[in-house]
Amino acid sequence: MERPVHAVAGPGRRLITRRLALTALLPALLACAPQRTIRFADRPPLLSGDAPLVYGGSGVTAFADRRGRPCPPSSGHAAHGVVGWQSPDDDPLCVLDTVAGGPATPALELRWQVTVPESGDLDLLARRQAAGAWGAVEARGSYFGQYYAVAELVLEASAPSCRGVVTVPLARAEVTGPWNRPAVFAGWIELPDLALRGCVAGEVLELRLRLAGRVNRGRIEVDGFGAAAGSDVEAAKAFVLRRRDPSAPPPAAPAPAQPTAVSPTPYP
Repeated sequence: MERPVHAVAGPGRRLITRRLALTALLPALLACAPQRTIRFADRPPLLSGDAPLVYGGSGVTAFADRRGRPCPPSSGHAAHGVVGWQSPDDDPLCVLDTVAGGPATPALELRWQVTVPESGDLDLLARRQAAGAWGAVEARGSYFGQYYAVAELVLEASAPSCRGVVTVPLARAEVTGPWNRPAVFAGWIELPDLALRGCVAGEVLELRLRLAGRVNRGRIEVDGFGAAAGSDVEAAKAFVLRRRDPSAPPPAAPAPAQPTAVSPTPYP
């Protein structure tokens, strides 16, 4: 039987709490700084024939807020350089704990849409767009079994005729034995381009940017997640669909992010 959250105390819990407090401060510090927006000097320009994606909303799966209610969706408006979710204080904004609901696959998701302008091989261009994610995972072990808590960044573009997806690891905690093992994630990741083959004109293509979790015994906490945008207009122009140049190589996969791990701490 899994131990309740309030029974998971001692140095391990205090350590992850301190780390979460530090990561939660980062969005607040960005908000106080004169320069709030993540900007790239070499952001590629729009070309004739490009089809910009339109922001289409957000979704939440399995995450709860600090009162145990379903975590609310994003407003869809840029605030402090981000379109997405941001905690107003030092506490996590969205939480999934297996004590309350058992193993789960929680997610926070932002969506964009576009009508495919012409058939053929296309590239979904992120145009040096960045996504920010702050939070932590914690696997809670037992004397028997293997337990994990994982957070990933997923970028997926799909239409009935074509699909492209890439997954970037954020943090992973695994444990075998009666310990807690936490790991934190904090910072910005530049999003990759996606290669789409055989798309059909007139179909609706949807792009999903997700902070996805997987946990069979433990906890996932999110202080903030979203796409970098100084305004709603920037968020609307973050992604474009462009016909593939036959002579151009397909987009390269991004280098994996390096999660920050913490040594396991026994229960008190």
